[in-house]
Amino acid sequence: MLREFFFARTRVDVAIAWTGIAVIIAHSIFSAWIKFAINGWYTKFYDLLQQSGKDLMTVNGTATNSTIASLEEAQQEVWDEMLVFFRIVLPAVVIHPGARWVRSHWALRWRMCLMRTYMDDWDPNVPPIEGASQRLHEDTQRFSKGVDSYLSVLLNSVCTLAVFTPILLSLGRRVTPAYPLLRAFGGGWMLMSACAAAVLGLGVAMLAGRRLVELEVANQRVGELPDPLGLPDPLGLPDPLG
Repeated sequence: MLREFFFARTRVDVAIAWTGIAVIIAHSIFSAWIKFAINGWYTKFYDLLQQSGKDLMTVNGTATNSTIASLEEAQQEVWDEMLVFFRIVLPAVVIHPGARWVRSHWALRWRMCLMRTYMDDWDPNVPPIEGASQRLHEDTQRFSKGVDSYLSVLLNSVCTLAVFTPILLSLGRRVTPAYPLLRAFGGGWMLMSACAAAVLGLGVAMLAGRRLVELEVANQRVGELPDPLGLPDPLGLPDPLG
């Protein structure tokens, strides 16, 4: 299914396939940078709010020209930080919807490419299977949607972890872990904890979801099996297919 899209028979499909994957990767990196920038903004912004609160309490107690000037300066810095936040999130307001549209169009073109490939290899001499066209549409739709969802989650997780790795290492050097086992990793104990938690969560999801895939396949096969008892329709309705 990968070869049919990324090495398709037409140049347009090949261009859309590789352009779409490049856009998805770039959007994941951009989303991770937005998270990193907002995290840094939070630190400075709340420090300013704390300092502004102290200056306000000082002014309420004993107001002097210096304390009033300090309060006005702190308030101006708070408004400046609000403008910084606006500049950080403004590109996301434009880029996120555009990237989502590209992802949806990319998944649709992948589905259409698979459909054309299957139809080209369709053998009319083979006896028809009831519901084959519906199954073809559903399977390609689920495949493209699943690949799009899982690829986005995987890329966002990897990019976010890569962006926050310096922060985790910096905090790990300043904070001593409570458990002796974690002290063996030195300053990287926070990073190792994050990686271990991610791997553990992924492993549990894979083990729990494996059975769900088998149940879904079995559920699809139920409609294809004939009635083993051969009982008539209890409503007595004629068969529309004759």
